[in-house]
Amino acid sequence: MRLLIKFNLILILVFGSGMAVAGYFASDFMQQIAHEQVLQQARLMMGSAGAVRTYTTKQVGPLLQEHQKRINTFLAQTVPAYAATEAFNYLHNDYPDYTYKEATLNPTNLRDRAVDWESDVIQIFRTHPEQQEFSGERDTPAGRAPVPGEALRGGRTLP
Repeated sequence: MRLLIKFNLILILVFGSGMAVAGYFASDFMQQIAHEQVLQQARLMMGSAGAVRTYTTKQVGPLLQEHQKRINTFLAQTVPAYAATEAFNYLHNDYPDYTYKEATLNPTNLRDRAVDWESDVIQIFRTHPEQQEFSGERDTPAGRAPVPGEALRGGRTLP
């Protein structure tokens, strides 16, 4: 009976160790998959905002500029950044963990003023103009969050 108890204890230790190692690797793997999924969703949303900017520049802007001249009043809807931000605000209702901001160091609209981590991303793109994308992580009240950024023409950054 004593040999059976020793054998069972050894099996329990081996099984427990195996479960701990498997759990560690599974956790790391799942974290990596979750991180990639968030980045992919962020890329999709950034592409959507870029599409709104292009649509506004090519189709909406020219139509509204003629109207703007007639009424002699500035219409914010002619500005591609304004259109992208407003469209993304509607999307934000369905995806509250994502935000969009035309972050800049010296904005014409104060809502676009870069905060500390956004300034760091802007500096990365300024020092490496060939770089098209940047990602990292930062601490938020909800925990660690990815920091995707995408460089657009003209040195603009969209973190």
